Amino acid sequence: VAEALQFYPLTVKLALSTGVPLNREFILAYATELYMGGHAGQTQLFVESKSIADNLLKQDSGDVEALLLQWYAQRAIGEAEKENAARTQGQVVNAALNRLLNIRQQLGVTGPGATTRPVDNTDPLAVPTDLSDDVNKLQDPRYGEIRLPYAQALADLTWYLVHVDNKAAEAARHLPILKSILGDTNPLVVRIEGFV
Repeated sequence: VAEALQFYPLTVKLALSTGVPLNREFILAYATELYMGGHAGQTQLFVESKSIADNLLKQDSGDVEALLLQWYAQRAIGEAEKENAARTQGQVVNAALNRLLNIRQQLGVTGPGATTRPVDNTDPLAVPTDLSDDVNKLQDPRYGEIRLPYAQALADLTWYLVHVDNKAAEAARHLPILKSILGDTNPLVVRIEGFV
């Protein structure tokens, strides 16, 4: 991490000097390294990481990974960000749910089980519990391109339910669907199941 934090600023400086734009993935990776480099009692790197996440969220308020990083940084900063961290916690799960609902719309699902909502909405989440029709549709070759993004979105949502929102029972309900799409031995499935 220390070595990476020497090279990231050099890369930023070089990109600025040459006029090469830095993409979201690079910026998010830099902010992640800043977070990883922080430690208790020395919060400046957490603050810098949060600042980068804040800027990414100005471009896309539903950026799940930026929200997750913002939440981590807010919690690491401590008491000054405690209230913000509680709000961001709900936004992470909401944004992950929205990502899954957008893919469900591509499967032709309409109504409450496919309607997204603003990320900052504080009403209780309505996570669909029966996704068996989705699995059946994903078997159709017409939806072949959606299969992997669907599995990733569902895995992300399941992970955030258990890791961010501490709702292991709710996350466990999605494991059979994940197993039917990715298989019982898929490392992602095994990791989530172990965490549940």
